[in-house]
Amino acid sequence: MSVSKELLIDPSKDGAIVETTNLTIKEEIDELLDTLDQKILALKLPNFVKRELSRPVYKLWCEIERDVDTYTPKTEA
Repeated sequence: MSVSKELLIDPSKDGAIVETTNLTIKEEIDELLDTLDQKILALKLPNFVKRELSRPVYKLWCEIERDVDTYTPKTEA
């Protein structure tokens, strides 16, 4: 299996060209899901409702982490 890498222009780094890999994308997704979970927890709802809303976020993260770790060659790490 070949390692898929892309070069992208990153506006947050003054337009620098950055290499993206499965691991860097996984880190970005982790940050996005953390933000989503924080927003859910900030809702003025009962705690049991917030837990139910957060559950799919954690489930998605577990699946992403498992699959990226399973299908990303160790040479990319």
